[in-house]
Amino acid sequence: MAIAAKNIDSLKKQTLYLAIGSLVVSAAMTATAGWAFGADGGVESFKWAAFMVMITIGACILPNFITLAFNAGRTLIAVLFLLVAGGCMVAEFSGHLMVVAGHRRGEAQTEMIQNTRYDDIRANVGALQKQLAEAEEKFKVQAPYGTPDSYEDRIKTAQAKIELEGSRGGCKDRCLALKTELAKLTEGRAIARDRVTVTEPEIKRLTAALAEARAESAKTPKGHSLAVNQTDVIARIMSVNLNPDGTTKGFAELWLGVFLALVATLFPAATFFAAQQDWTPVPKPTGPSLFARIRAWWTGQALAETPKPETIVKREPPKLVLLDPRSAAQHLRGLGQCA
Repeated sequence: MAIAAKNIDSLKKQTLYLAIGSLVVSAAMTATAGWAFGADGGVESFKWAAFMVMITIGACILPNFITLAFNAGRTLIAVLFLLVAGGCMVAEFSGHLMVVAGHRRGEAQTEMIQNTRYDDIRANVGALQKQLAEAEEKFKVQAPYGTPDSYEDRIKTAQAKIELEGSRGGCKDRCLALKTELAKLTEGRAIARDRVTVTEPEIKRLTAALAEARAESAKTPKGHSLAVNQTDVIARIMSVNLNPDGTTKGFAELWLGVFLALVATLFPAATFFAAQQDWTPVPKPTGPSLFARIRAWWTGQALAETPKPETIVKREPPKLVLLDPRSAAQHLRGLGQCA
């Protein structure tokens, strides 16, 4: 189906707009690579960024001059332009690859760091929960022992009784029983004192720390990277395996970077080339088809001449012109002179 000439012009204009937009974006990407390559963040970075922008523009414009040079029969110039354009595209491709690969690697590292932080926070919550549970269990064991002050009078009483029994003739069975009781009272006071001075403050500290860790965990999302997910999907397709290994993921990341950089390099040049071409439909050539020519060459037979279409010339019918006698006489004299 043929496309009307006005539609072709409109399509070329739209393609030109697309080409300019893609060139701006592509130049911005390569400028980023040049700026990073300059490394100083100043004059050197600016020079490299400007150079990469010019390389990108040259890679888009030169293909049209290659076509013009070939059509004009200037083959040497066309070949030189082709080499220069190829070099520009290779340089542009390296810039795009630097940006694409660097961006995707940065995405992966950001996800890894975020996941590490997410896991650390959740591990901290789990550790605090365990410590709090142990402290509460310890508190349950210590709770029946009461307060430390409740032991003071009983300890003093036991000590007095032990001294009294000793004064009566030495520490015998009753004295030994009182000493056992005193040891239990002393141990109970120590347990009660540990609960008050250690366990209860520890429970308060762990409760506050756990609440803070849970709040931080609630506002810390798990790492998510579209680039990493894309790599995982491609790796699964490549390996036909839902759990591809690290090598497969590495190759998937490599080929994705190369593919995206290649598209970013060729797309602006292709759209500029398409926008500058003459897409006016031309009549189909007459004569034997390519298959017929190959068969004739193979068999050695001569090709039959294809009759050319007759050219029909449209002629206007003769017109009758009415002349007055004086004009007629002048025409006749003129004819006589020509004779």
